[in-house]
Amino acid sequence: MLDENASKSNRTENFRIIIMNDDSFKEIKSYRYSRSKLFLTIFGSLFGIALIIWASMALTPMRNILFGFGDIKLRNQLEANQQHVDSLQAALANNNLYIANMQKVFTGELKKNDSIYNNNNNRAMNSATNELDQLSLQDSASQDKTAVNNDFQVASTEDIKYSDEVFHQNLDLSRIHFSPPLKGYISQGFNPGQKHYGTDITAPKNTPVKTVLSGHVILADWTLNTGNVIGIQHNADLVSFYKHNSQLLKKVGTFVKAGETIAIIGNTGELSDGPHLHFELWHNGQPVNPTSYINF
Repeated sequence: MLDENASKSNRTENFRIIIMNDDSFKEIKSYRYSRSKLFLTIFGSLFGIALIIWASMALTPMRNILFGFGDIKLRNQLEANQQHVDSLQAALANNNLYIANMQKVFTGELKKNDSIYNNNNNRAMNSATNELDQLSLQDSASQDKTAVNNDFQVASTEDIKYSDEVFHQNLDLSRIHFSPPLKGYISQGFNPGQKHYGTDITAPKNTPVKTVLSGHVILADWTLNTGNVIGIQHNADLVSFYKHNSQLLKKVGTFVKAGETIAIIGNTGELSDGPHLHFELWHNGQPVNPTSYINF
């Protein structure tokens, strides 16, 4: 009976927590607790702190940092982004090589068996160009319904339209109708053995120079040897160059249609001895004889 009373007395025993001024010993505030209330307060505080810590770890992004947990979608997106970055780096390296070799074409430094492309990335580069051309044609089709038909006119009984067959690297160029860049007299023909990778056509002063196929202007510049030069990337892995112009009428990045005026014939550059156009046609990174496919 005595033990019961002692236990009851301990449970109901009261405590007072007093906050005092250390200098004057004046009581500022006091809190009165029983033993059971004190235990409940301490336990409740600890439980609340533990609950906050658990919630911050389990319900916030902090768990990804502390325990390595991650959203599967987020991880997949990160992997996809990394692959995309790698692809962009490879494309950038290939574009730098492409531009450097384009400069060699301008100056005549490219050797007979050299290619203006990196063969490992050639197909990807051609595919990207095809997509750009298709988008440009879709935009122009809303303004001019005949824009698509003007891109590739095939001299054949078969009606080969703007399709995958036209984009194929092994396409027979004789099946494509090239618009002549201008009409004139051929003063010097295609001769790769003497590093003459194109055809020289003489024509009267101020004759407009036109693009042979639709495409994007990839280079419009001046060099010491070839003067004002413009280069156009077409579909089917075709690139055309127009050199010694007196004036260039298009800027890099411009989309031009087949037969559109892009320059004026001239006599610029040290390798020119009179008004004429030096025209080059490249397919799959190799020069081809323009007179085999174009009637000048």
